Amino acid sequence: MFASRVRITALRASEGPGIELLEYLAPADGRPFPDDLRESDVAFWQTSLVGSGTDGALLRDPDGHALRIQAEASP
Repeated sequence: MFASRVRITALRASEGPGIELLEYLAPADGRPFPDDLRESDVAFWQTSLVGSGTDGALLRDPDGHALRIQAEASP
């Protein structure tokens, strides 16, 4: 986006790919996700992270973006 300012947070494990989370500082006039958006809705979007010692939590950031943290599948 032209004239945007972004804070980038990089997450990386000891192996595998990493991810970057973008926080747009400017422009700051974006729309938050609707409060009533549910996982079964077509417009729902989430980022999923898999690791050990997790419980399948679904978290939301202040803008309403969803982040699912789930346990590794057993071999």
